[in-house]
Amino acid sequence: MINYVLGFMFSEDLGHVVLIEKKRPEWQAGKLNGIGGKVEDKELPIKAMEREFKEETDVCVVSDNWKRFCIMIKPDEWTVFCYCHVGKVYHCKTMTDERVFVQIVPVISTLIAEGKALSKLDWLIRLAIDMLQSDVKPKDAYVLY
Repeated sequence: MINYVLGFMFSEDLGHVVLIEKKRPEWQAGKLNGIGGKVEDKELPIKAMEREFKEETDVCVVSDNWKRFCIMIKPDEWTVFCYCHVGKVYHCKTMTDERVFVQIVPVISTLIAEGKALSKLDWLIRLAIDMLQSDVKPKDAYVLY
């Protein structure tokens, strides 16, 4: 079983989100996704989220500031821990060969329709926004593939 993290940083008004244009894996190449990657051996997912976001955007969001809102699971293959945060989106910059940029949230569904974003991106962003707008800590949404 391989563990991954996926994170979305939003602007204060939740109108903009930080995304990355993927180059790998091949099935994601050229598509938009949140920031994330593989959880290293003996690393906690929340620490992996902190590390991956810093590596890919040069912005450090300490573990305590990330809120987990979803766990996606494909039994016996992979788990993706999904996190969200409100922060200074315009401080993020490209740090690897995958381009980082800030996108207007309502445009995401259009980008999916045009084939420029991963199909579940709109759903994940809406779920993250729901979590950020809630005063009560909801239970994780679990998605089985």
